[in-house]
Amino acid sequence: ISTGTNSEYKLQILVSDNKNNDKPRLWRVWGRVGGTGGGGSKLDTFDSIQECKHEFCKLFLKYSGNQWNNRKTFVKKGGKFLQMDVVYGQTMNDDNNSRQTISNNKKAAAVVVVGDSRSKLDMRVQHVIAAFFDNKAAAKQLESLKIDVTKLPLGNMTHRQLRSAYQVLTEIEALIKDTSMDATIKLGSLQQLSNQFYTKCPSTDPKLISTMELLKQQVLLVDELIQLQTSDSVMNGSGNQKSIAPIDEAYAKLKTELEPLDPTKEPFQMLKKYVENGRTAAVPGVQRWASNDWGRRGLRLLDAFEVTREDETKRFEPLKQS
Repeated sequence: ISTGTNSEYKLQILVSDNKNNDKPRLWRVWGRVGGTGGGGSKLDTFDSIQECKHEFCKLFLKYSGNQWNNRKTFVKKGGKFLQMDVVYGQTMNDDNNSRQTISNNKKAAAVVVVGDSRSKLDMRVQHVIAAFFDNKAAAKQLESLKIDVTKLPLGNMTHRQLRSAYQVLTEIEALIKDTSMDATIKLGSLQQLSNQFYTKCPSTDPKLISTMELLKQQVLLVDELIQLQTSDSVMNGSGNQKSIAPIDEAYAKLKTELEPLDPTKEPFQMLKKYVENGRTAAVPGVQRWASNDWGRRGLRLLDAFEVTREDETKRFEPLKQS
């Protein structure tokens, strides 16, 4: 952040499917994250795949400080690039430096719909599942953070990569809340952690994460990216069985049972009572509304569900005996 360094370097070996033109190529592209200026590209052709791989490994070592064969135990080196975990096999955008995009997965966005005549799910459950796999809603939330999902800097990051970035944010939160630390030392630590975060979750506009407001924005960003990545991975390969509604396939892959509560029975009525009796008086300047006025104020319990995850009962059984 302090030096303004915000660059990326991509390496890719390309092999033609055409056996008559089987010379491998090594594609390189570099510059500022997101292609926001500077940089360049280079395409080299080799006589054999062995030569191409050798050059690839040499460049990987040069720019990351790690051996390609040891990439599973990758260690970030000072002044070197960090290897990014990304999801492959999705739609590529050739007009944007071959950048992968979650939003270009039209299949996942189109197949999960409510009201499919083939679905055997309760309509209330269908609405929950459709909301979970609504990538358009997640994309709209990201747009409010000025994040264009069609131009994610380094493609679709894996769940592990995003969780790693999330962990850095928890460290930043603890640091922001620490009022005992010397201001100069705190600033340096926040700068270091912010650099770590943007290394794991690249941004075209990295800023020092030094306030709770900026922190919440980044947490929301990572949460939405995780939702996009999760829903996309769950839906991968769905829609192949014409006799089964895609929304039912998505539900089955979650391995979780959602059972709507009967609105006339005690569990639902108890939850409804909690909503109606919600106390806002504890918040300064906010008055508690009358229970008969709660619907007009916009807070209303529509549905409630009993949730049972696969093998959850089995996992918790030993705890009952202790």
